[in-house]
Amino acid sequence: MTLAAAASELVSNIVELPAKFAEVAFHDPLNPFLMLVSVLFLAGSVGVLGYLTLGAVTELFTGGPSSGPPPEAR
Repeated sequence: MTLAAAASELVSNIVELPAKFAEVAFHDPLNPFLMLVSVLFLAGSVGVLGYLTLGAVTELFTGGPSSGPPPEAR
C-alpha cells in the first residue's frame, strides 16, 4: 500500500466515522447516555491535565511563588 493510498483510505474512514457512531449510539436507548458520560469524562481529564501542564509551564518561566529565600534564611 502506498502512502497516498493509505492517506486516501484514512480520509474516507474519517468521513464515514460519524455515521457509524450514530448507528451505534441510537441502537439502544442507553447508548447515547453512555457515550455522553464517556465524552464528559474524557474532556474533564484532558482539561485537568491541560490545566496542570499550563501551570507547570507558567511556573517554569515565572519562578513561581517560592522565588525568594527560604524562611530560615531571614
